[in-house]
Amino acid sequence: MQMDEKYYGGFNTWGIAIFLIILFAAFLGNRGGWNNNGAAPAYGCNAVSNCQVEKQGIIDSARTQYLIENTARQTQEQTMAGFSALGTKIDFYEYQNLRDQLAQERTKNVVLENRVYSDAKFNAVEAQLASISCRMLPKPEVTGIGAVCPNAGIINGLGINSLNGGCNMV
Repeated sequence: MQMDEKYYGGFNTWGIAIFLIILFAAFLGNRGGWNNNGAAPAYGCNAVSNCQVEKQGIIDSARTQYLIENTARQTQEQTMAGFSALGTKIDFYEYQNLRDQLAQERTKNVVLENRVYSDAKFNAVEAQLASISCRMLPKPEVTGIGAVCPNAGIINGLGINSLNGGCNMV
């Protein structure tokens, strides 16, 4: 064989060019997005599989659901605490109202008991006074002026008729 300037020991320039293209395609083809229409590479540190994406989606969904349920539970507890406090206030006001009504009724009861006691005492005193006044001689009605000698009486001035009708004495 004859050596020519274009011959380099079995490799020609076209062979080297094709070899470099194959190397370029093999090493850089998957990274450059020549396959999978620009999808992320399926190897290396940044590789994420469909399972990992779905797994992360499930985790995020579960976390969101947990936060929603936790917030709902806290809201429900706060609402129940508010209702409990409101119920306690209402019970306290109702208790105050009943206590005030009881105090008013007790005051009325004491007034009525005092009235009954006083009426009983005054009725007893009134009965005693009536009894005493019936046993007393009434004051004679004196009408007119007269002068008499001793041992003589003025008949029209004594009111003899009034002595018999003052009390119903038997």
